[in-house]
Amino acid sequence: MYLFPFNHPGFPCTTNGWKFFITCEDKDGEVASFIDAMEQVGAPFDEAWLHASKLAQSGKPWKSLIPDAKKFHDVGKVKIKRANGKHELHTVWSFKHGRIRILWCYAGPNRVMLFGNTIFKDQNTIDPADVAEAGHELERYFVALDTGKLKIAGGKENEQAFGPLF
Repeated sequence: MYLFPFNHPGFPCTTNGWKFFITCEDKDGEVASFIDAMEQVGAPFDEAWLHASKLAQSGKPWKSLIPDAKKFHDVGKVKIKRANGKHELHTVWSFKHGRIRILWCYAGPNRVMLFGNTIFKDQNTIDPADVAEAGHELERYFVALDTGKLKIAGGKENEQAFGPLF
């Protein structure tokens, strides 16, 4: 499994800031369902991504950055199985920006956020299948991390910058 660093180019991650990643299937970071969803949403997604990346630079807890429970809230719990067979319960979060819902999970220490999927919708409720999809990506991440099969996509520069996190 590859992780592609996903902070907006206008606001790249800092040492103490939050690091955004999406899971992908190739070393260049071009084959990922999250990217496909992002492209379908278009310009509104770019606005949300820019906003979130700007907030991420501070490194402050997300609840203090987005105190509005309508824009930032948990949408469900997922049970994941680690490589050692242990089960863990994790929270899937939603960041709402206009009609976009970006689902993500905290992916361990070091201020890492793993984006699960993007939804373009008018209603506030999130389909349990969308929550489960984000949980599935989180489980894949932890199994790859636990077994040493987690790699950073995007070339040597990304490997040098983000490899030490793992």
